[in-house]
Amino acid sequence: MVFLYPALRPGYALLPARYLSAMSPWNASHSATQPQWNPLMWDGIAQFYPWRVHLHRSVVDEGMIPLWNPYQFCGTPFLANAQTAPLYPLNILFILFEPVRAFGLSAMIHLFLAGAFTFLLARALGVGRFGATVSGVTFAFSAFMVLWLELPTLVNVATWLPLVLYLILRAWDRTGIVHAVFAGAALGVAILAGHFQIASYVAFAAASWWVWLGVSRVRVDGAESITRAIKLGLVCFAVAFLVAAPQVLPTLELAGLSHRVREATAAGYASYLKNAIPLRHTMTLFVPNFYGNPSAPGGYFGGSAANFMEYGMYVGIMPLLFAILGAVFALRWRAAGYFLLLAVISFLLAVGTPFNLPFYYLVPGTSSLGGPNRVIVLFCFSIAMLAGYGAHWFSQLALEEYRATGRKQGWRALAIGGAVFAILFLACQTITSGGLQSLGVDPRQIVSAALPQYVLFGVMLLGSLGVMTIYTAGQLPKGFFAFLAISVIVADLFTFGMGFNPVSRVEQVYPRTGLTDWLVSNAGDARVMPINPRWSLFENPGALLPPNAATVFGLCDVQGYDSLFYRNYKQFVDRTLGTDSSPRENGNMLLIPRYTPDWPQGMAGLVLSREPLGARGLERVARTGDVLIYRRTAFGPYRKTYLVPADNDPIKPVYRSWVADRSTNSVVVVAETDRPARVVLADAFYPGWKAYVEGEERPVTPADGVFRSVAVEPGTQSVVFRYEPESFQIGVFLGLIGLAVIAGAGGMALAGRRA
Repeated sequence: MVFLYPALRPGYALLPARYLSAMSPWNASHSATQPQWNPLMWDGIAQFYPWRVHLHRSVVDEGMIPLWNPYQFCGTPFLANAQTAPLYPLNILFILFEPVRAFGLSAMIHLFLAGAFTFLLARALGVGRFGATVSGVTFAFSAFMVLWLELPTLVNVATWLPLVLYLILRAWDRTGIVHAVFAGAALGVAILAGHFQIASYVAFAAASWWVWLGVSRVRVDGAESITRAIKLGLVCFAVAFLVAAPQVLPTLELAGLSHRVREATAAGYASYLKNAIPLRHTMTLFVPNFYGNPSAPGGYFGGSAANFMEYGMYVGIMPLLFAILGAVFALRWRAAGYFLLLAVISFLLAVGTPFNLPFYYLVPGTSSLGGPNRVIVLFCFSIAMLAGYGAHWFSQLALEEYRATGRKQGWRALAIGGAVFAILFLACQTITSGGLQSLGVDPRQIVSAALPQYVLFGVMLLGSLGVMTIYTAGQLPKGFFAFLAISVIVADLFTFGMGFNPVSRVEQVYPRTGLTDWLVSNAGDARVMPINPRWSLFENPGALLPPNAATVFGLCDVQGYDSLFYRNYKQFVDRTLGTDSSPRENGNMLLIPRYTPDWPQGMAGLVLSREPLGARGLERVARTGDVLIYRRTAFGPYRKTYLVPADNDPIKPVYRSWVADRSTNSVVVVAETDRPARVVLADAFYPGWKAYVEGEERPVTPADGVFRSVAVEPGTQSVVFRYEPESFQIGVFLGLIGLAVIAGAGGMALAGRRA
């Protein structure tokens, strides 16, 4: 609550809306106090907010789950884009509340759950309350969890990681299949949370956790231990698949048809490793703002501001000290070795070592990811768990050993832990200096610029060592030591993360303007085509009605921005433009850099530009601010449907057609024709669309390479286009089976308690 207080105040939202003030049509309020452009943070307002608005309206206003998004890319699958996450249980917040307010509430709940689940896991592994609290606080406010808050799917998925491991542990120790089912349910919820890359890391941790538990009992139970781990693990993953099937199957279908399909090649692997965390950024483990901070005066100077998020690995100074103690002195404790191994492996993967090779070539989908850097989430989590072990050992067991033997283990721990910490610090400093020199940068300049951050590092280090030293000297009661240690950790992590995420006033979030009001009043069924010739990773691109913004106002757009969209549509736009419609800076975005008269009718009825357009077939109809609005004269009164001759019929029909009704997942067209013809709906063709002519199902075929069409007979007929993807229907069936299995396991658990 305190950490997110700025966003939870009435009238405020956890969204980077200030970026909009440099874009049309909101640039009338542009000020010189624009924050540093962060193309990743932009996604919070450019993707997640429009998606949550569409979810809210579809459920609240239409009473349906949105399977389709008619507002982007001439129409695109909505649910199949996993990051929209309409089936994730906690996204009910975006239905119960206005989406603009729900972002802060969702972030607060997930940070709390991440800490609570980590505390629960640590306690189940024998860590005391103090150590478990250290683990929970460290993971919840680690760099990964804090820096990605405004792109909520990554944090939402990671939140469930400790609960999955806890339930697996319960299944192994106590109830067997019942908690294996519950662990699968938690893993399924993590998948539904919406980021498949992070979910794959959670699944990897779960699988390796099953293996660790099985191998750890081999000396006692022999091969039976491995067999039991395999059986329970299969139950866990089977239930996870069933629970997540309504999301997984449509997403896999779209992924196979999307613009991101890439073969695993040597060149692709080299490109994949380019997005690993550079070793020169390991210094941020100790000094998180070594290269600056996008939200602080002076900004970030380590490349694009997005790198600050992509490379974030800070877990705090005292937790890192405790983690070293846990790795050195508590390694024989149950599962401590697992978390040390997971920390090492995830770090080696994140920095781009050859450990990535088998994952890239053997794990399906890895070649389509941007890079291995985000596996750092497992590193942050593992260090948090090791910190709990170390804190517990230092606060309790070292003291007990002193009482029993008279030897103050605390002094030895401080000496060894401090030495290891110093060695790691100097190693990272040396590696960072070498990396900077290889780029032709003088490390002394960077160190000089980061001097205030070194001072802060020194304060946190002295505070941590001071509290630990006074406790070791016997001058602090255990309870007061725990309080001071937690206070130091909270102060450290809050100082790092509390001011990072932008907060905006609600009225700054896509406010109405003269342009949006004109379009809402006059566009009708017409699709808009903003002209945006450029994008940028380093400065606000000042776009005109940027991709996905139209969704907020219920307008349809030819452009769009999505992690998965239909490859055929992109290829069609590329062919028409004669160039790549995705800017080099962002391959998940589709822009229209210039106008061409070659677009088929129905593609767009209105063209928006800040420069005069002299192309044929355009009529200027309005101007609002710096935006010129043109109507495509060949497209009648802005219609999105038309008729063409039937197959092999040389005679053009006498006809008219119009959109009579439309909802999220369906469109009703009325057609009048004097001879057999084909109704063309200028919305994107995609598998799963069905057409019903006067109640009779007819096949839907592509028209003009990208639209939907269906055959009709002479006369007046109603054509209903309805999106009914089999992948979702099968997924729902499997999901219901999964819920039945979970209910059965719940019944068994209740019966066992009563017995």
